[in-house]
Amino acid sequence: MTAPPRLLLVDDERSITDGLAPFLTRSGFDVRVAADGQDAWDQVRTWHPDIVVSDVVMPVFDGRELVRRLREAGDGGGRRRGGVGGRR
Repeated sequence: MTAPPRLLLVDDERSITDGLAPFLTRSGFDVRVAADGQDAWDQVRTWHPDIVVSDVVMPVFDGRELVRRLREAGDGGGRRRGGVGGRR
């Protein structure tokens, strides 16, 4: 049996993560939530998610900075992906 893909959901609005995380779990992902860019970066370095879905505007550092750091760190053998979305 194959392990489900690891997905890191990053957003500082708890109402967003509270709604999306259970849906993504039911959809077959192993989901963890980060509340800001720094929290996400710490989890990426220790948990090694397959997919990162991130908001743009967040405290500490934003989604663009998170994606920049992910790219600088390398793609993890093709395993790490970044998604940045949100409203301005």
